[in-house]
Amino acid sequence: MIQEEVRDLKDKVDVLMVNMHWGTEYERLPNEEQKEMAAFLADEEVDVVIGHHPHVLQPIESVKGKKGNQTLVYYSLGNFYTGQDQKYTDTGGVATFEVEKAGDEMIISEPNIDFTQVVPGPENEYIVKPMADAEHPPNGGETEQELRTTSTSG
Repeated sequence: MIQEEVRDLKDKVDVLMVNMHWGTEYERLPNEEQKEMAAFLADEEVDVVIGHHPHVLQPIESVKGKKGNQTLVYYSLGNFYTGQDQKYTDTGGVATFEVEKAGDEMIISEPNIDFTQVVPGPENEYIVKPMADAEHPPNGGETEQELRTTSTSG
């Protein structure tokens, strides 16, 4: 099913992005199934994969397809808005990257995550803030620099 949809869309779009609901909850590294699916999507020449479900941040990786193309994979963007209190679940990220058209080729570059943190607000509310603006450390104790290092080491 995914293969048919991807192949049908490939010639209709400039940049083909796929959102994947995958991974093991609360695991900070992608599992084998995620890696295999990322390789499959790269072989199908998907440009960007955005992953969700583990509730924690996972690395960004460039995966080479069998035709030599590169697929940008964000394995998990963590939680954007949540009331979860498990370790590492109050951080998330907004994925950004550059897209440049060079002739018939689309170049995807400058992958980045702008880290966010969910902080408690008044009356049992939660507020999403840029991690740099959060008043207290995240529940996993990680710093923004540590997250940047682990998110790009996949």
